[in-house]
Amino acid sequence: HIDELFESSIMAFFLVIFKWSKEFDNLEVYSNCFTYLLFIMNDVSILGDIPNEKSNEMLLQIIDGDTQIMNLASLCYWTVVIFSLAHEVAHSYFASIGEKFPNRKKEEFEADAVAYDIVLKIIIDCSRKGEVNRIIEDYAYLSPVMYMQYFNLFYYTDRVLYNRMIMTNTHPNERICHLFAIANDDKYDFDTENGNHLYAGFLDAYDEYRTQLLIKKERGKLDKIIRTEKREQRGKKDE
Repeated sequence: HIDELFESSIMAFFLVIFKWSKEFDNLEVYSNCFTYLLFIMNDVSILGDIPNEKSNEMLLQIIDGDTQIMNLASLCYWTVVIFSLAHEVAHSYFASIGEKFPNRKKEEFEADAVAYDIVLKIIIDCSRKGEVNRIIEDYAYLSPVMYMQYFNLFYYTDRVLYNRMIMTNTHPNERICHLFAIANDDKYDFDTENGNHLYAGFLDAYDEYRTQLLIKKERGKLDKIIRTEKREQRGKKDE
């Protein structure tokens, strides 16, 4: 169930936000992408519902056979998978050698550093190969940052819709700054132009979602999707 939620939410997140950023001035795309991104955040991420056939059909209609967006989303998703697996392996390695950290935040940051180093070195290695043999393209190098911003939107949506504050010692914003500092190290030498362009478009849609969510909530336009009872039940299970 967790694996299905991870795949459906992160892949759909990339698909929708890239489509939105690509056709930002198209009002129909704008509206559909906001609605589906809200569905990912509320129904899937907060309430834990698995997307059904109807929601999957809606996603396909939004993407409308856009192979560029599908390729971008797929590449960023698998980059996140590599990052996530490497992050967990780093934790296991720290435990195996008896590495001690002063707090959980320090350990998470160190695991992020190991994982991101692996991702960036794969990108550098792939840049020397032909396109057919590449695992990760250089323009996906900020995928782990966008992954952290997925959690930011998750926390933000939860706060706006349900007035819940998720407390964590490793807030995504801190981890995002840490990841940027790693990527900016001079030892990582690869072309970042396309990746920066992709990220700039991502931020346009990311910021617009936050703005529109708050406006629509204040105007009562989201009352029908707020399921407080289920949110409370989910919260008790998490605790």
